[in-house]
Amino acid sequence: MASQSRILLLYGGFWEEREISIKSARNVFEALVSSGFEVKPVRWDLDGWVALQQGEDLETAGEAMAPVELITDVRRDGLGVVFNCLHGGPGEDGALSGFLDVCRVPYTGAGVHGSAISADKVTFRQRVRGLGFDVATGAVVIGRVWAERRGEVLRKIEEEIELPVMVKATDSGSSIGIFHCDSGRDLAMRIDSLLKDRSEKKRRHEILVEKFVEGREISVPCLGSRVGRLPQVMPPVEIVPEGPIWTEDGKKNGNVRLLVPADLEGEERVEITRKVRQIHIELDLGSCSRTDLIQTLDGPVFLETQTVPGMTTDSLLPKCAKVNGIEMAGLCGRMIDHAISVHLQRSQGHDGDPDVSL
Repeated sequence: MASQSRILLLYGGFWEEREISIKSARNVFEALVSSGFEVKPVRWDLDGWVALQQGEDLETAGEAMAPVELITDVRRDGLGVVFNCLHGGPGEDGALSGFLDVCRVPYTGAGVHGSAISADKVTFRQRVRGLGFDVATGAVVIGRVWAERRGEVLRKIEEEIELPVMVKATDSGSSIGIFHCDSGRDLAMRIDSLLKDRSEKKRRHEILVEKFVEGREISVPCLGSRVGRLPQVMPPVEIVPEGPIWTEDGKKNGNVRLLVPADLEGEERVEITRKVRQIHIELDLGSCSRTDLIQTLDGPVFLETQTVPGMTTDSLLPKCAKVNGIEMAGLCGRMIDHAISVHLQRSQGHDGDPDVSL
C-alpha cells in the first residue's frame, strides 16, 4: 500500500540542465528529510535510472535500471509521490508526466498538457496571445528554410521585426541558448550556431527570433493549490542586470541582482498577478510555475513559463516563497499536497492495480 510519506526524488537528466537539477535535488532532499519524509533519490542517467541507497551522495555511481522496472519495484514497496526535480528535457516537456500517468503514480510538476505547452516557447506564445496578453513580435526560423533562403529570411527579420532581437532555442531553459543580436551579421552567426547545436543534439531544428523588448525583467512564481482552489501567485521578482545578462554565463557570473519583491506600482502588481494566475490555470501548469515577462510602460510582455523551476538555495521560487512566509520544507510539502490532490482527481473511476509493463 502506498504511503504519502514515501517520496521518490527524481533528478539529473542527460541534457543541459543536469547540473542545476542536482543542486535543486540536494536542497529538496534536505527539506523533505527534515519534514519526516522517507526519500529515495533516483538519478536519470543516459543509460537509465539509478536508485541510490540511504546516505549515498546524489552523484554516486550506480547500476542503471529501466524506468518501468524501477517504478514497479518502488510502487511495490509503497511509493507515495514522485518529486520531479528534472529541469528541461523529458522531465519538463510532458514525456515524464505521460509515463507516470500510465503508471498511475502521483507526481509534482505539470501534467502532459501543461508541460508540453510550457516547454515549447512557440506554443506558449500562441496560447498566451490567445488569452489576449502581449508577447514580443517574433518569428520562427526553420532549419530547412534557413539553409535554402537565408538572405530572404534575414531581410524579413530586419524589416518586420527590426533589430535588436533575441535569438532563442525553442525548447531550452530560460538562460540556455539565448543571445542578444544588434546586427545582421551577429544574427546570422547566432542562428547558424544554434541550428548546428540543435542538429548535433538531435533536437527540433528551429529557432525563435523575438524583438528585444525594453523594460524591467520580472519573474513570477505561482503555486498550485488543491483541486477547486485558486493557485497562489508569489511576489514578483525583478531581475536587475549589472552587466550582460543575455546568456547563461551572464547569470552564473553574478551579473544580476534580484529584488524580492519587485518594486512595482499597485496597479502593475495587480495586473501581473491576475494574468499570471490566469496563465497558470488556463495552461494547467500544475504544482508550480515560474513565468517570465518584461514590464513595459504599456504593461507586461510575456516571454515564457517553466513548470519545474529551480529549487536551489539561490533559486527564485524558494526566495519568493520565503518572503510569503513559506520555508523550503513547507514549499515542498505544498507541492506534494497538490500532487496527491490532482492524482486523486485523475484516479476517479479507475479500479485495480495498473499494468505498467510496456
